[in-house]
Amino acid sequence: YMTNGFQAMEISNVSAVPEEFGITSTYPNPFNSTTSVTFNLLETGQVNLALYDLAGRLVTHLLSGEITAGQHTLTINGADLTSGVYILQLSSNQQNSRQKITLLK
Repeated sequence: YMTNGFQAMEISNVSAVPEEFGITSTYPNPFNSTTSVTFNLLETGQVNLALYDLAGRLVTHLLSGEITAGQHTLTINGADLTSGVYILQLSSNQQNSRQKITLLK
């Protein structure tokens, strides 16, 4: 509707598929106890998100299963980890995305 020259519109909840696959952010990084990881999936499918040390050894699986397309956020709790640099790896539908994160205690 329009009143006094101003127009009001209703914006419905639109679920848009992201344009790029991968980890988009980790905040905060470096982190002390927890950090949030945001990632995009272009299509629904099997997803694995894992944390590796710099030697390439698996530290922990963070997420594994069927996830819908879109943007997702996951919180990592580093309370049981030692200080250091880690590699986050997101794998889905034959695509991989990696990002370094640093835990400081």
